[in-house]
Parts: sequence; structure tokens; C-alpha cells
Amino acid sequence: MKRVLLVEDDPLIRECVNEILTEHNYEVALTERADNAVEIISQNHPDVVLMDLQLQIGDGVLATKQIKDTETIRNIPVILFSAKDNIRSLVDQTGADGYIAKPFEITDLLTILAQF
Repeated sequence: MKRVLLVEDDPLIRECVNEILTEHNYEVALTERADNAVEIISQNHPDVVLMDLQLQIGDGVLATKQIKDTETIRNIPVILFSAKDNIRSLVDQTGADGYIAKPFEITDLLTILAQF
């Protein structure tokens, strides 16, 4: 079973994605804060991280850069998860491994997660 860390502060999106992934046999850990993402990843070693960029606590861009700069966890794929117009360019800027634009289709979410 693949383990996913979802970093998302919108409770409706967080619960929706959690339900979708759980129904498709993913084990999901949730946090609404980017400022503790590196610590959670270091402790739990998920197979992939879905990182929202616009969070109330912490910065998803900065957290992604920190993940990719931390030797012990840099190989864990980070998928940016946002409605920002410049999400494609942020993939290159942060070292992320991909992106899903909001709003998203369930099939798109599952397809990109299956790649990792």
C-alpha cells in the first residue's frame, strides 16, 4: 500500500482527497501546515507528498525546497497541488517532481500518483 502525505489546509479538499485516496488503497497522512512537513516526512517516510502551495501556516514552495534540500528525504517525490497560475514554473523552481492543478479530475490525481 502506497503512503501519501497530503499537505492541505482547506478542510473540504483535504477530506475529499483523503476519501478518494483511501478508497483506492492509499494510506494517507494529513497535515494542514507546511512548516512541519519536513519533520513529518523524516519520521514517516511517505512514498509521495502532495503539497498545496497556498497554506495559512507555512509556505508550500519553501517546504518543497526544504524537502529537496534535505539529503535523507530528497528522493521522496513531491507533487505540487495548487490553483496557482504559475504552478508549472514552480515545479522547476522548487525541484518538485510534478504537479496537479486545482480544480482537478480524480483520474488525473490517480494517474500522477501511480507514476510514483
